[in-house]
Amino acid sequence: MKVEHRIPTILGILIIIVSLATTVFLFKNMRSFLGQATQDATPTEVKITNVSESSFTVSWITSGNLSGTISFGENSSLGKIATDDRDQISGTTSEYSTHHVTLRYLKPQTKYYLKIISGQETFDNNGEPYLVTTASEIGPSSSETNPAYGTVVKIDGSPAVGAIVYFNLLQSAPVSTLVKASGTWLVTLNSVRTADLSGFVKFSGAEKLEIFIQGGNEGMAQAITTVANDSPVPQITLGTNYDFLQEITPTPSPTSISTPSPAGGFEIPVAATPSPSLTSPASESAVPSDRPIFTGKGIPGKTVTIKIESPTPVTGTATVDQNGNWTWTPPSDLPPGDHTVTITTTDSAGNPIKLTRNFTVLASGTQVTEPATPSAIPTPKPSPTLKPTPPATSSTASVSGNLTPTILIFILGLTLLVVGFGKLLLLDKP
Repeated sequence: MKVEHRIPTILGILIIIVSLATTVFLFKNMRSFLGQATQDATPTEVKITNVSESSFTVSWITSGNLSGTISFGENSSLGKIATDDRDQISGTTSEYSTHHVTLRYLKPQTKYYLKIISGQETFDNNGEPYLVTTASEIGPSSSETNPAYGTVVKIDGSPAVGAIVYFNLLQSAPVSTLVKASGTWLVTLNSVRTADLSGFVKFSGAEKLEIFIQGGNEGMAQAITTVANDSPVPQITLGTNYDFLQEITPTPSPTSISTPSPAGGFEIPVAATPSPSLTSPASESAVPSDRPIFTGKGIPGKTVTIKIESPTPVTGTATVDQNGNWTWTPPSDLPPGDHTVTITTTDSAGNPIKLTRNFTVLASGTQVTEPATPSAIPTPKPSPTLKPTPPATSSTASVSGNLTPTILIFILGLTLLVVGFGKLLLLDKP
């Protein structure tokens, strides 16, 4: 008599349950893999800006919010890491769609090699690191501080925090800065170099200033104005282009107060006289930039002399504008540590005024081994748009989007499901 071997009913049911659970799990993971594959870590619009003898900036955007760092060194072995400017200030690594890494304390006329690390992937120049040469030393600028500043907002009116503001002027090297939490941006044009990096640009005020704003996921904007009308540049909204050459912004008149006329019946406007002051940096404050911006009030037309007590003292002058404001930025980087700034000017009666304040410059990139150096172009062309490519060889970082193993396992799950049903059907056969 032939003995038939049958699978117990309970075991057959268990096979079906396990097969179904496996199939559902694999299907969900396949959807997750598909979602990861759509997030492209490739950096685009990579640019080199702010090139000097000791620093420069590399910036780029990504389609999604990702972390962005630079691997760099003075030879192709790299070995050092630098983070985004915002991460250097906060001390934590965050994810952005705009990326802006400033590299400081570099050597003059020195070649630096770099690779861009976007998310978990590394990008280079067809298997080789990018290369750039820092500028030569040319001493401090002899021009007075010429700040350009303005505000950038999103379409909903909120500050366009983290948007990158690029500046292009005729015969000048490109400049960039980040929009701050308040929506404001500022650049001092007296430190802008010529296109070949050999000197500082001399401005007459009539030069056309082209502004391009890269907001990443929030959109872009463009504006045209002149150097004479860049403080401030009218508010810019992402997604809009502006030609401020057609609508020159009038200069606001000085603040005025009214006093009764001795003749009665009329009020004579009298210009308010501001008291000389140093408004920034605040007393005993810590500043994240090695070139902090000093601002204050004074008598219009008067000269303010600034002296910073550092291992190497730094001095400069600024002229109070017609609105009673003055601004000054050191011509060279200040070393990290404690500093004392003293300003000297005169009041409305011609009496000398001296104000002294202590402040601290934070070490740049204290969370990294050393400031980094991105680049991708030979001197003297410091700012083309680069096209990074992933390395041809495999790296430690896994690349999302390879679905072949998932599909194979998914098919295996379906097979188990079919087999389970088949075994269960055998139980009902005599």
